[in-house]
Amino acid sequence: MLEQERVTYAQKKLLDLLQKRKLKSWCEERNMPNATLYKLANGNM
Repeated sequence: MLEQERVTYAQKKLLDLLQKRKLKSWCEERNMPNATLYKLANGNM
């Protein structure tokens, strides 16, 4: 049986922005690192 990873509220918010193709602009508005948050949203971090 595969273990399902738990998605946090913050990760869901980032995934929603990513799907809407707005993650980069959202990060730039808040002066946050886009690459880091992209990895976090995808669960690679």
